[in-house]
Amino acid sequence: MNRKRTLRALLAVSLCALASAAGAAASGGELRGIDPNQGESLVEFTLPSRAAAMRLQLGAGAYGVEFNDHYLRRNADGSVVVTVFGTEAELAKLEAAGYERGATIESVATWKQRLAERAAVIRAEDRSRALALRPGRFFTHDNEVVILRADYFENYAGRFLSVEAKSRAGDRFGNPTLTLSYDDGVGTALANARTMAPNIDPDTTPDTYVEHRELVRIGGVSSSTPAAPSLVRVASSNGGVAEAPVSIWLGGGLPPHAAGYLSDFTTRYLDPTEVYARFGELAAEFPNVSRLIQLPYKTNGYQRRAQATMSGLTLPGNTPAGSQQAAAVVLTSRAWGHEGGNEITAAFRNPATPNSPLSVVVSGKDIVVNLATSSTGATTSWCAARHARSRRSTAS
Repeated sequence: MNRKRTLRALLAVSLCALASAAGAAASGGELRGIDPNQGESLVEFTLPSRAAAMRLQLGAGAYGVEFNDHYLRRNADGSVVVTVFGTEAELAKLEAAGYERGATIESVATWKQRLAERAAVIRAEDRSRALALRPGRFFTHDNEVVILRADYFENYAGRFLSVEAKSRAGDRFGNPTLTLSYDDGVGTALANARTMAPNIDPDTTPDTYVEHRELVRIGGVSSSTPAAPSLVRVASSNGGVAEAPVSIWLGGGLPPHAAGYLSDFTTRYLDPTEVYARFGELAAEFPNVSRLIQLPYKTNGYQRRAQATMSGLTLPGNTPAGSQQAAAVVLTSRAWGHEGGNEITAAFRNPATPNSPLSVVVSGKDIVVNLATSSTGATTSWCAARHARSRRSTAS
């Protein structure tokens, strides 16, 4: 890792850590469960460079906004997009200072919209639940609801009911709401209402509604209470209802093996070399049903770039705890670990000198970051540590 590339890599991670923040005591409103951020919005701003983003991060307090240290998006023209949190008045100050305002991610308007959407979903669930539990036989509303399958099965984890149903009015957002109810055996009433989960295919453009489905655990292994369901009903918030009997899936146990069935080809764990050897043995022994085919392209195998998390006194390979997580910096080598990346070392140091600038020194594969300090000698760079002790970490 040469000096220029190393400096570029370190600058890429230093943005997250150039300003310290002091926690404030919870206000009376917060203690009463009142959101202290009411009236504030999360908004994107476009800046000409990463350096401009760093300057805004350091000066955000002058505008009253909170800079999001955990988000930065690069654009093709070299500009970057950051997000800040503040009131309309505070955001207007940024615009007046020449900062280019972009999309609003969250605001009071989106909060109210989410509340309205939540209320609509609750009303739909209540309507479909009431229809699913109403006694008596129903005809579907223009055959809106179709029950694709209703299967009961048992396995090592217990006894289960699996139901798939479709609404002909279904859309890519999972509407309408479908609710499933089922009985507790022949002659019992329909009960146990539960909202079904929509299955949406995201691989199409736009997304495609497939069906609704639900897996219900009826009881534990070898249990008999409650009895296996015999009837299911699926109701839509649009008013459609359908019923279907429950089928036993793979009932009666496993079929017997055919004559001459062979097994126990593998009796223990095999390492990669032994697996290849066993493939060859089977192909030679059973040429009528198998043959070895050499694939034209080989894979790279398991490999990755070297990484180290710099955070206080946390040792490599461990997860930073508590407040150290917010100050953590992840260094990633450009070279693959086995091709030199594992030999890189890094240290974040307090120079213990007042008014010391932030600097990076690279010597071969050793990286030293000298943290910036204030006039009193306290560190102002919030990268890997806010303590007076230096730390060295091997990126492996």
